[in-house]
Amino acid sequence: MNNTNKINRLVLLAKQFLAALFVLLTLAPLTICADEPRITSAIATLNLASTDWCPYSCDDPGKPGFITEAMTQALANYDISLSVSILPWSRAIKMTEQGNFDGLLIAIPGEAPGFRLTEKPSGQNNNCLFSLPDSVFTYHDRGSLNGVVLGAIQDYRYGKPIDDIIDAPVSGEQIYFLSSSKPLYSLVEMTYKNRIGTFVEDRLVLGNYLQSHKNRPLKNVGCLERAPLFTAISPSYKKHKEVITLLNKLLDSEDYKSLYKQAEQRYTGNYLRSLEFTPDIIR
Repeated sequence: MNNTNKINRLVLLAKQFLAALFVLLTLAPLTICADEPRITSAIATLNLASTDWCPYSCDDPGKPGFITEAMTQALANYDISLSVSILPWSRAIKMTEQGNFDGLLIAIPGEAPGFRLTEKPSGQNNNCLFSLPDSVFTYHDRGSLNGVVLGAIQDYRYGKPIDDIIDAPVSGEQIYFLSSSKPLYSLVEMTYKNRIGTFVEDRLVLGNYLQSHKNRPLKNVGCLERAPLFTAISPSYKKHKEVITLLNKLLDSEDYKSLYKQAEQRYTGNYLRSLEFTPDIIR
């Protein structure tokens, strides 16, 4: 082989080497990405606990609640199946903390200390105070609750100023806590027995309840500021970083917001207008 042929051979080998090197460098990032864990493949199922707080989450397989429906459908787009178990609220918190469930479907900050909450809200609530139709009491601020027996559910958080009263009541403030399998029923009945003067509840939850208890009309005597609801992941859940990242992306998506709005309308469209913030008798 003469020198010219040798040179041409070397040039050809050099070109082939550079071409192969270029391909390797091009594919390297893809190989690295392929080795990174994918959230959707790392989480196949999500088992959450909640309480019967209908229409947000309901103890009814046929109508599980509009947040349950919206999140179930949104997670299905990530090939993740959602299971929601309905329990009394205090038990739901305790069992989830112990690792029996991956998290709580919805919670207000302060209800589950030590849990990891999503940065993005999974919904929004609107707590109001309710009294008998002939009650002269009207809620304006914390001071207006002085001398009034306030009913509340054990381990619930409601937002200011109710939480401040729960944490550190001052003279003249009285709270009657309930912990039962049917706490809303108990609150309504205690109001009718004049054992409490008013109680706090989300207006949609109470409206849903009174649809089947029309003999118990109540008056909206004032509302708190609307507050976000979050999904809370158990401190025992090993994949908390992955699931929080996923849920933040999901909850901030237009898909979830659309599903939420549509489901909320299906559940509350028949009585939503009658539950305005201004005091009104809810029948």
